[in-house]
Amino acid sequence: MGKSIVSLNPESFESASKSRIFFVEFYVPGCSSCSRLYVLLTNLLATIEHSSNNNNNNITIAAMDCEKHEKFCIDRNISSYPSLALFEKGGTQYKLFNGSAELYTLIKFLSLPNISNYPADRVRRAETSCTPGRVLKLKSDTFRATIASGRFFIKFFSSTCHYCTELAPIWTELAKGLTDQTLCIAEYDCVSERSICNELNIKTVPTILWFQDGRVIQRYTGARHIDNLRTFVEEMLNGTYRSAALATITVNRAPSIMCTALVFVYIYITQGYYP
Repeated sequence: MGKSIVSLNPESFESASKSRIFFVEFYVPGCSSCSRLYVLLTNLLATIEHSSNNNNNNITIAAMDCEKHEKFCIDRNISSYPSLALFEKGGTQYKLFNGSAELYTLIKFLSLPNISNYPADRVRRAETSCTPGRVLKLKSDTFRATIASGRFFIKFFSSTCHYCTELAPIWTELAKGLTDQTLCIAEYDCVSERSICNELNIKTVPTILWFQDGRVIQRYTGARHIDNLRTFVEEMLNGTYRSAALATITVNRAPSIMCTALVFVYIYITQGYYP
């Protein structure tokens, strides 16, 4: 199984389902519940990929747009969105998921072996799930599995850093106001959970990075105000982001971690003229 959710159409489903088991989300564009479920499925995908049983990788997690492929969805009794269905090999036998979609309920529905102690392990694994409107607190032991699929905007901070403390309520506000549920707003404490910061060579805090499918895509270098952050998120999601010049002033706050004050100079270029 790949590291992302597979986008299906009727032709690709017919071809691939001959040898694969598919767990499919049926959705329509503009459906906020569909977007939230997509985020949950990215966490399910990461959980499956990091399980100890290779048989779990026989399941492909996918999504199909029922606005584009209406007949396919109607023929399979899909009448509301989002809907989930498990297709056996061959693609003709399937079972619809009914119930509250949570990580542990989906694992139980799929009968996945060697994903330990559900629902007793529910609380620990829920910590790796992004909840719309809330900041996800990342831990070292689950960091890589959690961000393996999907888009994450992560603040790396220290509780001893004044600028981090100022940013905290703004970061919470950013998460609460997020409309695109395919993006997860998260944070990681570089003091109590230092290993990932060392791995990413983070020397100053706060540092804010945009990840996609486990890779750093962009470092945020804008002003730490809610409007600037929202604009950055919108531009990253739309693919229209442009960078800004950055100057830094560093102040020691904790061993190996600097607290950084940022001074930003935006350079506007109009027909070769630099004001």
